[in-house]
Amino acid sequence: MTDVRRERTGVGHGAAGASRAFQATVALWLLASVVMAGDARPDVSAFHGTDDQPALKLLSYRFERSDANFADMVDFPGGASLLGKAVEWGDLVLLYRADGRADVFRADDVDAIRLRRFRRHFEKPSKADLTVAYIERLPRDSSFHGHVTLADALPRLDIDPSKIASHPAPGSDVTFRIHVRNAGFAASAPCKWRALVDGKEIATGDLAEVAAGAEQVVEARWKWDAAGGMLRVELDPANATSDWLKWNNVREESLTAQAVAVVVDKTYYERFRQYPNMLDSFCFEDWLAAQMGSLNALFADSVHPSSPQGILERVRCDRILVVEEPDAPRHRDAWMPTLRQGGKSDGLAEYGALVVLDDTGDDRWDMYHPLKINWGLLGDIAGQMGLVDWTVTDTRLDQCLAVNRFERYVQRQHFFPYPNTFMYQHGPFRFSEVCAGYLNRMVGKPRGVSGEFLYDVPETISLDVRACNGAPLEGVRVDVYQLQAGGELKGYIAGAGPRDPLYSSVTGPDGRVDLLNQDAPSHQSPGGYALRANAFGRIATDGSNGLLLLKIQSGDAEEYHFLRLFDANVAFLRGNKQQWTIEVRTNFGVPDGPKSVLTIPILMDDRKSKAPPMQATWTMPPIPDPTSIEEFRVYKRTGFGGDNDYPNTLVGTLRRIHRRWSLVHEGTYFDPKHVLNDRYSRDTFYTVAPVDRQGRQGSLAPPGYLAHDKYPRKFAIDVDCAFITLGGPGPMQMLRWDGDIGTHPFGPRTLMAPGYRPDFAGIAVTADHQLVVTDPTNHVLALYDLRGDLQQIIPQRAYWPGFSSDKPGEFFEPVDVAVDGDGRMYVADRGNNRVQILDAQGHPLSNLDEGFRFDAPHAVAYSNGHIAVTDHAGRRVRLYDIREGQAKLVRELTDLVEADRAIVSRSGRLYVTGFNPISEEYGLMIWAKDNDVQPVETRTSVDMGLVHEPRGLYLYTNTLDQDYAYFVNIFPFDVRRLFME
Repeated sequence: MTDVRRERTGVGHGAAGASRAFQATVALWLLASVVMAGDARPDVSAFHGTDDQPALKLLSYRFERSDANFADMVDFPGGASLLGKAVEWGDLVLLYRADGRADVFRADDVDAIRLRRFRRHFEKPSKADLTVAYIERLPRDSSFHGHVTLADALPRLDIDPSKIASHPAPGSDVTFRIHVRNAGFAASAPCKWRALVDGKEIATGDLAEVAAGAEQVVEARWKWDAAGGMLRVELDPANATSDWLKWNNVREESLTAQAVAVVVDKTYYERFRQYPNMLDSFCFEDWLAAQMGSLNALFADSVHPSSPQGILERVRCDRILVVEEPDAPRHRDAWMPTLRQGGKSDGLAEYGALVVLDDTGDDRWDMYHPLKINWGLLGDIAGQMGLVDWTVTDTRLDQCLAVNRFERYVQRQHFFPYPNTFMYQHGPFRFSEVCAGYLNRMVGKPRGVSGEFLYDVPETISLDVRACNGAPLEGVRVDVYQLQAGGELKGYIAGAGPRDPLYSSVTGPDGRVDLLNQDAPSHQSPGGYALRANAFGRIATDGSNGLLLLKIQSGDAEEYHFLRLFDANVAFLRGNKQQWTIEVRTNFGVPDGPKSVLTIPILMDDRKSKAPPMQATWTMPPIPDPTSIEEFRVYKRTGFGGDNDYPNTLVGTLRRIHRRWSLVHEGTYFDPKHVLNDRYSRDTFYTVAPVDRQGRQGSLAPPGYLAHDKYPRKFAIDVDCAFITLGGPGPMQMLRWDGDIGTHPFGPRTLMAPGYRPDFAGIAVTADHQLVVTDPTNHVLALYDLRGDLQQIIPQRAYWPGFSSDKPGEFFEPVDVAVDGDGRMYVADRGNNRVQILDAQGHPLSNLDEGFRFDAPHAVAYSNGHIAVTDHAGRRVRLYDIREGQAKLVRELTDLVEADRAIVSRSGRLYVTGFNPISEEYGLMIWAKDNDVQPVETRTSVDMGLVHEPRGLYLYTNTLDQDYAYFVNIFPFDVRRLFME
């Protein structure tokens, strides 16, 4: 049995695709007692599709094997299932019943297809099975494949396009070479055959006996007529023979369809004789026909406002070459010229797309392989027809180099918002409107150029910026950044420089502003598309610069909106060729509205239960008359997408009761599922807007932030801010905290090390105010400035990811770091069971306590001339005095539980975060100078609030020369401090 489950969020480009996950399992016989309550039979009518869908009209298959009693299971949301023979076709799932009819379902409405095959289904017929394998058309159409060059990122041809004919000349002779294969296991009987064009017979003849597994070729000739529509070939039209299957005796295809050449490994080809395919026969050709038919079905069903008849283009198999190891260079050099005019390597390609199928190997081949649609194969064909991969504008947080009003990096990422389209994830999804528009315009024309349709954008793109009440906003500043397709900033959302926008504009009295048309060379693509100055500039034909980030600022309020080239292409297709105006809906306050709240702290005092209550608190905004505020409106935003993709949504209101306002959010902290897609994180922001007695809303306050599904790793504090490293899934792995705006996402940038994808564990601050961070995944140290720009990597690597090492100055899973008063760095090199000492420049000096072997040290901290190391799974702390230049062990605490960092006060008191097994509570444990047996107290409350499973203890000395122990609590990661005695 194989489970074909819906994977709605994966992006698949492999052979099997990712719209469904195929997992082979072992079928077991089970004896069970089942108690049924009521009628558990699903309501078939609730799932039944319609029979008039264009995709179904392209299906020539007929279910003729009812005697095999198929028992595939199609599962639906809610637990209902139906039995029959399941077949995927385009974006449909067909479930055949014993009477030969099929129930039809949209693939999006199906939870899973469980293919089940038993011995009876694999019995090979002792009969012949003739099939129309494929049809060659001579002369073939030529294409631009192999003759397109990119000069200055502009597609050009190295040949004269006028020499390439789209189709044969009207009235010229055309030959159809019809390949007939016997897919059965006995010789076929002689029979008739005939060929028809649009129902009119053009040729007929006799087909001699065909041995089992063998092939014969017959020919039909015709005078080319551009008005011709469909070619139909019929074997044994009088039904005089006893073929095992009859449906594959007929092949019908469009005369103008794009020709696909298929080169297949011989071993892979022959495997299809072992098990029946999805259409019941034992041959590769019928399986391939199902693949092509499924792609044509998606074309037919891709209906949009600008393509009301769907995509008119079709594909057909024109040639199948069976060769040994087709990807081997020596073999490729042999078969490739045969697919070009004159057998020359530089000749014109005689195909619209070329598919190479190498042997998948025994480890990937099983009885279910022939039963599946190979979505990756279909995606390859669509790409060669000129379409682009819409994932090119998906970004990570670290790719955004825009900065906010505090000059810190903006934490925003972009995902294509229409994931269920075929060129985003290859699977049972229809093609986008942009794809449909291009394919319909290029019907009958040569292929080989990709992405030229991206040039079609409106001549002018304008923004209409509106306040929260819909009123136009004057004086709003718009900074424009763009995803870069080339240069030093390739792959980054940047502007004129790493942090500067491309340009800035300001809205007028009507709230409108035109985006600047960036320079682009005047260029005509081979397909007739014209590039000119436009909002996206020199458009890359792979779409890799097709994304703008708009930083929209009104006073202190900021929003970030993404503008996609894809949407501009859609606007063009729908008639907005000269002008396209985008209404930008913001949560900016009305011009005369009240001032915003200064900050939104998140409080969670009770953390004993699984989901304790959370409070978002704020104080009255700085206004002369607090009684003028009528209410506060509470908003919530999820993830790091653009404000236009995931805007702030109203989740509650609060009227004035006391001077201090608070909200208890009764519900989940995080949305269980996103509306558009669930690829963004579930990190969540809460904010409020004041509303005065005239009903005027002010701007949103700087939000309170909640990181989803994270735990604190380590903590470090600088003069006026602190940094927290996090563990757990999701894109955000570091936070920044200060007393003004609380805890917010902080994302370093690694421009100086292309390809480096950092991890963040231990953290400390150097004397020159740099962040030194341990990266246990890449086995390095990374130094950043306080803005988040990478300054140095220790040791430097030429390739990423980095590798582990036990050499001096190199690491195996470094997890923490401390910096002493002389700038030396102490690295908890956990995988090497040592603590390394490096100088301020990162050069190795020695190991701490050379004669002692630490047990996987995971925490290290510097305080008052001492280094404390925590190891042995949090059960031991060793404190060293380093004031005289040599490390001297002064005390050792053992039998600890979940201990993290430890620091010592000037008086000799030792502070350790962890769990006290005697009092059975987490907290900040304090040991007296002369007592190593048990702490004198465990603090669960300090001067900034309660203590909850603290981590990352860090010493900070203020301007009054007072020592404070700072640390971070578990979620929601609030910072605490304690004066050190």
